[in-house]
Amino acid sequence: MKSGIGSRKAGSKKCSFFNRIFPGTPCFVVGSSPFINDLNLNAIENNLSISINRSMFKFNSIIGMWQDISFWKTEKSTIQTTKCWKVCTPYSDPNNCFYHFSIKGGEFKKTEDCSELFGSGSSGPLAVQFAIAMGCYPIICIGMDCEIKDGKTDFYGINKFWGPNTIENCKKGIEWIKKEFPDDMVILCDSVKKYNEYADKFCDISKRDILNSTIFDSLKNSKQSR
Repeated sequence: MKSGIGSRKAGSKKCSFFNRIFPGTPCFVVGSSPFINDLNLNAIENNLSISINRSMFKFNSIIGMWQDISFWKTEKSTIQTTKCWKVCTPYSDPNNCFYHFSIKGGEFKKTEDCSELFGSGSSGPLAVQFAIAMGCYPIICIGMDCEIKDGKTDFYGINKFWGPNTIENCKKGIEWIKKEFPDDMVILCDSVKKYNEYADKFCDISKRDILNSTIFDSLKNSKQSR
């Protein structure tokens, strides 16, 4: 079976080895709204990034995240060849190949453990929690604007898995982010100009091979300490 760097040949492991491995490192969190079609995402491929669901097919992110089994069932062949670290719920990884986080129901809230996230109904806040637990600063969120454009729910068209509460849940997640974090810590990027400014500002902060090496080393150390 072909797989990206974020796969395991057998078994799975909790995401806790990501904890605090990138203190003070900028991180881009990329959702799937139509807005990302207006952006040059290649500009952030050397940066630390978390792609949510199908946005991992839009550019080469460092980490790809999902929580629903429907995503795996419909996209598993593409997921397996995507070259990013793959993190998901155990339920959405039936072959037990990737790295796992659990989701505690109820309200969104901050966490210090990448393997334990909080809240339901929207993946964006979970990705922000993950980035916070990695120690990232600042976190630039794009494609999380909860907007439908020209009848399209997502950058690729219409998401057939959208439900009657999807938009409402998305907006609740954004409101939690605004309330919980200072504007300079989690930045909700809503314009091409603003995105380009941050992409240019952080373009030389990190390199892809160094980021991957940091994750590999943390994973290796976590194995040694078991």
